[in-house]
Amino acid sequence: MGGDLQVGDWINTVSVIIAAGSFIWGVRAWRSSYMGQKRIELAEEVHGLFLTCADHISNIRNPVGYAGEGTTRNRAKNETSEESEIYDRAHVAIERFEVVKADFFKLFALASRFDLYFGKGSSAPIRTLRDVIQEIQSASHLLRRYWLRQGKVFPNEAAFEKHLTQMHKAEGVIWQDAEDDDAIVPRVNQAVTEIEQICRHSIDPQPNLWRSIKSGMLWVERFLALQKQSNG
Repeated sequence: MGGDLQVGDWINTVSVIIAAGSFIWGVRAWRSSYMGQKRIELAEEVHGLFLTCADHISNIRNPVGYAGEGTTRNRAKNETSEESEIYDRAHVAIERFEVVKADFFKLFALASRFDLYFGKGSSAPIRTLRDVIQEIQSASHLLRRYWLRQGKVFPNEAAFEKHLTQMHKAEGVIWQDAEDDDAIVPRVNQAVTEIEQICRHSIDPQPNLWRSIKSGMLWVERFLALQKQSNG
């Protein structure tokens, strides 16, 4: 009778352990599934916004201007007609950004969460776009002064050459160049490649799944080979 009770107690204990294990496994599986879905949703949102913002940058830097562009800025009362024309031209890139800035701000706001879900530093491509926008805005403000100084008298040739170098550098930031040495395009393209790699692994896990299966098969092969050696 006592033996039967011991066996019964043992069965009950095993049942409890199995139930507890099943519960823990279920919680972990649910959490893994939930987090996986959140990662996919975030990856899809960031990927879509990123490509949109990359296109915006190309449009912002389009060297072709249109009538009336740049005129939305606040004017000073004592501006001359020459100053107004120069300031308007320098304001075009900023004005174009203002039209689409909501997309950029939405993308930038996701940077910290992207790091949280995909690992520290994963938001580097997003921060690259933020840096590019800041550089475009800064160059636009600098060009107001550089273009206004064009045609003015410089104290010496070195000062004039320095002015030209700085002006052309700023122009290379706000205007997209078809040449290979464009200041911005390679950085944006590299950032697009990086963000696509991160997001693709989450949106389409099949490559990762296949690698896991292949790794498991190799482990089984090695295990069987070791067993064969020990038995032989």
